Amino acid sequence: MNYLSLFSSIEAASQAWQPLGWQPVAFAEIEPFPCAVLAHHYPDIPNLGNVTEITDEQIKALGAIDVVVGGSPCQNLSLAGKRAGLAGAQSKLFHEQIRIFHAARHFCGARWLVWENVPGAFSSNGGADFDCVAGAMAGCRLDVPADGWGYEGMALGEHGLLEWAVLDAQWFGLAQRRKRVFAVLDAGNWQGRPPVLLERDSLRGDCPPRRMAQKSAANPAHASLDRAGCEQAVPEISMCLNAGAMGRRDAESETFVVHVCKTANTQSNGLGISNEGAAYTLDTAPNQAIAQDSGVRRLTPRECERLQGFPDDYTCIAWRGKSAKPCPDSPRYKALGNSMAVPVMRWIGQRIDAATKFEALEKAA
Repeated sequence: MNYLSLFSSIEAASQAWQPLGWQPVAFAEIEPFPCAVLAHHYPDIPNLGNVTEITDEQIKALGAIDVVVGGSPCQNLSLAGKRAGLAGAQSKLFHEQIRIFHAARHFCGARWLVWENVPGAFSSNGGADFDCVAGAMAGCRLDVPADGWGYEGMALGEHGLLEWAVLDAQWFGLAQRRKRVFAVLDAGNWQGRPPVLLERDSLRGDCPPRRMAQKSAANPAHASLDRAGCEQAVPEISMCLNAGAMGRRDAESETFVVHVCKTANTQSNGLGISNEGAAYTLDTAPNQAIAQDSGVRRLTPRECERLQGFPDDYTCIAWRGKSAKPCPDSPRYKALGNSMAVPVMRWIGQRIDAATKFEALEKAA
């Protein structure tokens, strides 16, 4: 399978699909740092640059193409942005992706179109923007459902069969919640083949959550074992007014947390306190609580690479005349944040592979 990657960033698609035996024919990226990452890892693959400047002649020269993949910019669709929708300067580039796919279909025999974006695409402009996306991909006119687009669906039009679904990276072996909309168009013979994105509920791996997601990422980093979120001051020398919380859930227990467990002097005064050993315990209360100060820190670029499924130091490259070792963090964070989750893309590739081979097996039978 050969694929053309648009809005390539640092190429999650290639990291996902090359193990399947797929080969890229070209990339299209304009940001300087991602371009440098592409040149470092894929020096033999041409970068066509700005998608608005890609011509039919360039596409025709690429030869056979099976898949066109790209996540058009999401800034105007995201809930975090001003939500200008597909009329925005960035997100309107989706129409260029459609143009390039049809050229690749006409000149190079492309069958599959894969699109990725944020879930905010469903609600942008009251759902009208995804109506435009789905209609343009499938080649049909759709109406915004009264209860919204939901998390998955399909449409059949002049261009072929379109499937879409929201996939969360946490269900593909990554330690992050990252929901993204994926839409896959099959412009070939789709009849009888297994679906690509849609699955039976009994086969899905995304179990319902046992608790609701919270608004904040973590409780404030107070030095406390109290899960109720109580803010507590921690003394350097713990007060020994009682032996424990005694089942209390308020913020007034004196021995929830300690830094140093020691008495104010060397006289035990018959309280059963020992000056020997690593920790000082109360004979009548073994429920000693010891905690260390903790806090939320910034993830390292290597950790972000792992969260997206990339190899360690994938984005640690020579940059602006300097060697890879002092590669700055900021462009690495941005590039990784704009990329896709590699395991999710690999799963989609495997499903496309199975659907493509199904037709060959049917013919052989």
